[in-house]
Amino acid sequence: MNNQDKNISVNDAKSLLDSIDQQKRKTAEVARLPLWLNVTFSILFTWLVSYDYFGVRYETDGAHVFVPFILLFGGLFFWYRWLKKRGMKPKVFALTKVSFFAFLGGMLSAMFFSDILSFLHDNYSPIPAYALMICFACLFGYLSDKYPLSEPVSEGE
Repeated sequence: MNNQDKNISVNDAKSLLDSIDQQKRKTAEVARLPLWLNVTFSILFTWLVSYDYFGVRYETDGAHVFVPFILLFGGLFFWYRWLKKRGMKPKVFALTKVSFFAFLGGMLSAMFFSDILSFLHDNYSPIPAYALMICFACLFGYLSDKYPLSEPVSEGE
């Protein structure tokens, strides 16, 4: 009889761990950015990293750089507040290998993306530069949907 109690408690523990993992997955799905917001952020980030290209090629002033900054941070702020109302407190930057490489990739793209676009525009035509911006936005959207940089945590942590 005692051996049977051990088996029941082991099975109960396994089912409890499975239900906890399932709850974590559901919470992560709720905390994930919706597709329309992910696409919007991808376009704004592409606009942000290509600001120098637009400034040189189309003689725009530097004031247009603040528009994507304000929209990105405003959108993230309202998304954070919406999650807080639902009882979740997302970690803004999860300490994982994916978040480190995403941050590094964002910094490198912010430093060199405008130069690459200018090179393509000067040596070929504007069409490869525009195609590269579209590819960058699609890649950023895909990666941010597949590997979200935030993870939900409970209020007590």
